[in-house]
Amino acid sequence: MASFLSRLNTRTDGYGGSLPHRARLPLEVLAAVRARVGPDYPVGIRYLGDEVVEGGSRVDDAGWFGIKFAEGGVDYLSVSKGGRFEDAKQPKIGEAVYPYTGESGYECMPTVLSDARGPFGRNVPLAAAIRRALRDAGHATPVVTSGGITTFEQAEGILERGEADCVAAARQYGEARERRQAPPLAAVVDPALGRLTPPRQTAPRRLGVCPPHRL
Repeated sequence: MASFLSRLNTRTDGYGGSLPHRARLPLEVLAAVRARVGPDYPVGIRYLGDEVVEGGSRVDDAGWFGIKFAEGGVDYLSVSKGGRFEDAKQPKIGEAVYPYTGESGYECMPTVLSDARGPFGRNVPLAAAIRRALRDAGHATPVVTSGGITTFEQAEGILERGEADCVAAARQYGEARERRQAPPLAAVVDPALGRLTPPRQTAPRRLGVCPPHRL
């Protein structure tokens, strides 16, 4: 689906080129999934806020797509970044092929030492921009951000600033759980969404542990 949404999609069969044509197949799939699962089953879309390749889609494209997905009845939007392979470096003879070697790959999986900005919250501005576009268009569709969000305090700040409605995380909390340093966590959700599962504690908190099946 990402290839269809991309500005690099120059198909001439009605499924490429212009924004409406590039969104055509994902919207058809969304409609087909919704018809199959019914109105009460949550259906979300995870897509790129920025492809980070020359000639690729940027956040203004993603905002437009987000509005169309909301109009199509999606329950939430999850925003990612990069991960395309057009700018990947060719491996040397005898080396394993690894696609995340260009800027787009780096932005998909940044590391602490390879960039002065560090890996923390690099996707958040994209989610915030898409959320603003949705709200300006009159849609309340929840927006999920993820990537380099490692503490409850960082997640809380994102929610308080209105940059996203849900903060998702995976690896860091899985590793912490194995060391018994943190509870199982799939996502941190703004209670205003009405899908909050309270954490196991007596004092109320803004943040909650939300199992994947509740998103």
